[in-house]
Amino acid sequence: MRLQDSLSGKKIELKKTSKPIKLFVCGPTVYDKTHIGHARTYVAFDAFVQYLRYTGQKVFYLINITDVDDKIIAKAQQEQKNPFEIAEFFENDFHQTEKILNIESVTKYARASDHIKEIIAQIKVLIKRGYAYETQHGIYFKVKKFKNYGKLSKQNLNALRPGWRIDIDPEKKDPLDFALWKKSASEIKTSDKKQPAIVDSEPFWKSPWGWGRPGWHIEDTAITEKYFGVQYDIHGGAAELKFPHHESEIAQQESASGKKPLVKIWMHTGVLLVGGQKMSKSLKNFITVDDFVSKYGSNALRLMILNHSYHSPVDYTDETAQAAHNNIISLMQFLLKADFVSKHQKEGFGSLPLKEFEKQITESLDDDFNTPKAMGLLFELVNRIESSIYTLPAGEIKKAARFVQKYFEILGFVLPVPESEIPDKIFNLASEREEFRGNKQFIKADALRNEINELGYSVEDTPFGPFVRKDI
Repeated sequence: MRLQDSLSGKKIELKKTSKPIKLFVCGPTVYDKTHIGHARTYVAFDAFVQYLRYTGQKVFYLINITDVDDKIIAKAQQEQKNPFEIAEFFENDFHQTEKILNIESVTKYARASDHIKEIIAQIKVLIKRGYAYETQHGIYFKVKKFKNYGKLSKQNLNALRPGWRIDIDPEKKDPLDFALWKKSASEIKTSDKKQPAIVDSEPFWKSPWGWGRPGWHIEDTAITEKYFGVQYDIHGGAAELKFPHHESEIAQQESASGKKPLVKIWMHTGVLLVGGQKMSKSLKNFITVDDFVSKYGSNALRLMILNHSYHSPVDYTDETAQAAHNNIISLMQFLLKADFVSKHQKEGFGSLPLKEFEKQITESLDDDFNTPKAMGLLFELVNRIESSIYTLPAGEIKKAARFVQKYFEILGFVLPVPESEIPDKIFNLASEREEFRGNKQFIKADALRNEINELGYSVEDTPFGPFVRKDI
């Protein structure tokens, strides 16, 4: 497999190894419900990991949970709650969303609040190596001391607007320096130094620099160093995290360890747009996963995502969602029909080039995980089967349908076993309709078709008699 590295812009070979590939993807900040912009990243990496494991490659897939953050604190203050109560609620909601989307490939979830010891240890190393300094308000990283800061996102440090998303502190040596540790402005009085203190819905931990809490960027590198060491294979995440988040991760870890590069390959998913604008909670143009799934289904969301290259932007419209939904329905109906025909087909001839399709699908997925091409090949095969379904041998139909179903399931789709049981009432209506058709009483036959449709079933005329299926 070759993957396009966001840092170099080149395709880099991901060699198969007996050891697990170490993959880290930036997880959610748990302060609100998951929207489909977030799902774009997690579905894409879930499909990627599931495919790698199908090929026999072991993967240690690590996701962090940001449960210490300004947005969580703000929501907790607004609702007058403990910030960990807010974080726990939305972390559970995130995991429930993963279940809905059949995301089951993650090996380990790591909360920031469970890794304060590792965060403090890494900050100590950065101070010792001269990359961080202390003020009255916190500990800051010296951005310009790290010469390659901005390389990933192709930023010119001299052109950056001072203070952009950077902590305001008059004692900072440079406006671009970012916080590793934020000191508490309040006096903390507690006898339990091991547990966080909560002041005005803000959590603080005891540290060598007094009570405080970690900055955003340091959480991730402390977590990855604990589970992967100072260097690992792949770092993934949404493209909008390149700057400043991923730049800061590179700077922190490479400065602390003295080893380069932090990772071999950077994989970034493109943004999900609505009318040309990034889907986000701040713009209030987001669609929750719950709302999307209730209307179109989870398979449609996965198909809409995988119909685009993982690093390309996706411009969401109701039309694209509906098209994905329609394609999933067509796929399910195909599987039902293939099951029906293969049970009734007595003779047949011809075969399908399944080995050639498998070769092309594998080549597509091994070429920078080109899911749009793989999806196109699978639907092309479906069309090939359907166009000759009444002439192919039963065994060939079964084999081809299993092939299609297998590859969709490899990429994380949930396709139920085709339903063949039809209620007696529906079966009797279909049989009666067939009699009317045989007697050329087409008006009565059409009336029964309409009645069957109203009951949630469809009937299709085939050389083997009526094919009745439940509407999907």
